[in-house]
Amino acid sequence: MLVRLLFALSVLIPMSLAAQAQAPRPEPQGSRDHPLVGRYEGSRIHAYQQVAFEEARVIIGPVIRRDVLGEQNIIQASGRQTTITYRATGDRSPLEVLRNYQQTLAGRGFEMLFECHRETCGDRSGSNLWFTLIDRRALASSMHASWDTGRYTALRLKRAEGDVFVAIYVQQAAQMIQTRVEVIEVRGMEADRIRILGASELKSAIDATGKVALYGIYFDVDKAEVKPESKPQLDAIVAFLGANPGLNVVVAGHTDNQGAFDYNVGLSQRRAQAVARALGSAGIAPARVTAFGAGMSSPVAPNDTPAGQGRNRRVEIVRR
Repeated sequence: MLVRLLFALSVLIPMSLAAQAQAPRPEPQGSRDHPLVGRYEGSRIHAYQQVAFEEARVIIGPVIRRDVLGEQNIIQASGRQTTITYRATGDRSPLEVLRNYQQTLAGRGFEMLFECHRETCGDRSGSNLWFTLIDRRALASSMHASWDTGRYTALRLKRAEGDVFVAIYVQQAAQMIQTRVEVIEVRGMEADRIRILGASELKSAIDATGKVALYGIYFDVDKAEVKPESKPQLDAIVAFLGANPGLNVVVAGHTDNQGAFDYNVGLSQRRAQAVARALGSAGIAPARVTAFGAGMSSPVAPNDTPAGQGRNRRVEIVRR
């Protein structure tokens, strides 16, 4: 009897484990298809993230080198960002999945901006585009590195309330089809979410640590002109420096780690100089203010999430 029982268990346990291995993984809690895009039949959501406001790069041309990104192959867009990774098994090809998305979105009014596969993505295997799209971005771990099978397309829907960009990357890896869908709904940022630090708060922070991080000074994406909505924070800095005439400061610009290192250093330097000029125009002696571009070299949060990248994009006032 015991022998029969052991034999039965030896058969049932492997069958049970096999069934568990084949059981579909539950979709992430709170995840859903984007209503403007949908999903390819038979796919399941493997990873999901939505951010109310974020900067994003939409690839619209071949990426020949990862450190050469500009108007020729990138559109910078800001707004609500939804990133979804799907997985599916079966005999469908990346081309078939991509063509279905393109056909569906064209019927919804989208125009195609770019499409590529292997060498038409910029280099022989298409790896530069893959790393630009996936590397160190949200959900990177949910996509296997299989760029030689990958196909990419970018589309845009023009709307009065703000354009919508869709970037789709489909590849075959580990006996499955993986699809990454990123949707950027261009819109303005929800304002008044960051409290402006007053002159007394600036003094307290600098007395305590020698520096203070500011998030109330605004720039457009890849631009170095201080936006008008930065005036309340600039006025507070002017009041603080006016009340402390013996204090000299460094205005340090900081970026996240997206883009080439040298480019970010230059951008952060130009932004710091713009803030210094604004303070000079408000009556602060230029000799009291030194502009410095730190680029991505001094993060205050991990750069592997949009929230962390947002914290790293800042201006600091440092006691000199």
